Formats: sequence, C-alpha cells, structure tokens
Amino acid sequence: MKVNYDEMMKLCNEKEEFRAKTETVDGIDVTIFSYMVAFTDTFDSELAKEFRGIVFRNDTKECICRPFPKFFNVGERAETQDNQINWEKTSFYVKHDGSMATPVLLDNKIFWKTKNSFYSDVAIKIQAFWDRETAKRNTSFMCTEFLTTCLQRCNFTPIFEYVAPHNQIVLPYKHEELKYLGFREIDTGIFWPSKKNLSTVSKEEIVGLENIEGFVGYDQNQLFKIKTRWYMDRHKICTEFNPKIIIQASLDETIDDLIGVAAQLGLMEQKVRMENLRDETLAMKLEIRTQ
Repeated sequence: MKVNYDEMMKLCNEKEEFRAKTETVDGIDVTIFSYMVAFTDTFDSELAKEFRGIVFRNDTKECICRPFPKFFNVGERAETQDNQINWEKTSFYVKHDGSMATPVLLDNKIFWKTKNSFYSDVAIKIQAFWDRETAKRNTSFMCTEFLTTCLQRCNFTPIFEYVAPHNQIVLPYKHEELKYLGFREIDTGIFWPSKKNLSTVSKEEIVGLENIEGFVGYDQNQLFKIKTRWYMDRHKICTEFNPKIIIQASLDETIDDLIGVAAQLGLMEQKVRMENLRDETLAMKLEIRTQ
C-alpha cells in the first residue's frame, strides 16, 4: 500500500488521537505522524495503522521513513483471530525488549529516531551510540554504506531494536546494541524480516518458554505478536479483572499486553471489559491534553 502525505494529514485531522508533529533535523523540516492514545477503533484501517512514526519531508511531501505499522497480539483483533492467520506460511522471529529505532537519510547524513521523535531521550542515546561506533570504524558494526544504500538507492527503511542496560523494559541486556530486524519498502510497505531473528520454535512451544518476551509472527500478509506467559507474569498480568492495573497500563501504554494475554487465553468477556475501561481512561487523558 502506498502512503500519501495529504491522505495522512486528512486522517490526522479526522481523528483527534492522531497527531502530525513537525521537527527540524539538520535544518530540514519533517513531519512525523503518530498517535497519542489508542482506542478500540483507532486503527480501523490500513492507513490508520501507519500512524506509528512514519516521516515525510515538508518541502517535497516525500515519505522518507516507514517503520513498522501498528500490529497486534494473536486473538486481539478480528484480523488476528486464529482462523485469519495463515499458520502454514508463518515464520516466528525473536521479539527483543527495547525501543524501535529507524535511521533517516537527510543530505547524506544519517539521523536516528524512535517512534515519535528525533529528540526523545532514547533517540538522543541512539544517535550518540551510532556516532561513537561509526567514529571507531568498527568493522563488526553495521556500515554507513549499507544504510545509505537501503535509504537512498533502494528506498527501504531498515528497522532496528535498541537495547541497552539503561533502556531496560523487562528483560535485562548487558550491552548497548542496535539489533537489526529487517527492512520495509517505503513505496509498498512490504516487510522483509532479517533471518538473524528467525526461530525454529513452534506455535505450541511459545507460551511455556522463559527468559524471553515472545515472538513476532509473520504469515507473509501481516505481523502479529505472541507473548510468553513468563513475560506476562512480569508485567503483572493476571486473569482477574483489576481496574487499577488496567487504568495504569492504559496510561503507561502497556495495555496491549494485558488485552493480548486475555485474548490468548480466550477470556473474551474480560478482554472487552478491559478495552472499555481503557477507552474511558484514554478519552479522559486526551480531553485533558487537548484543553
């Protein structure tokens, strides 16, 4: 699916939970389309799912960075129900527990961003890490030429997960690292995953694994997430309806995990109650932010 600046801006104006943020990077103005909060019907189209950090140049309206679209847990949405996934074609990839990072090429210089900004605390750390490592000319580190080829000649967006001891979500990491996940074609949105993350694990084995967050499944049509029970336990996910935990998770953007585990366990009545409470909480949050 092609993406168009004007169509993105039109949808942004129609949905108050979406935003178009302008940032200036090395003298060049760009627009980042993302979401502030996510209701049950926020991502109700393929175009809406692109509001996850996609970037356009303001002067040319050209898309220059197309990271992952929004994707969901197995069972969480109509399109991720078990019978909607082509399990025969599905490959599983290790899901790292860090922050998504994407490079952008502007005037032959590489700048790094997280989902919402080039200037978030994590984005600044990623840029500093990249600058240090490339200055060392470390042959084991990814080369600038590789990224430049992807970004300029091939019109791809390489996608990475930034992990570091100081960027711990749940899983600890001993070293600062940019883990290459694959690339996405900017023109079509097609994702080409890295074989480095390919796992031989089966669908049935995933839930019982320990010391790993989970896996991303890809059936050549859509991406989806499967979490391990071990990871869910560490996010205080429980089978009882706990409003306090749900409200807090809605505010700190970990609610997808709670809803995802309810869906994986087949607790559909609880899933709906969680979604309703999340929507009520986020509606209040959005109202406060826009006053």
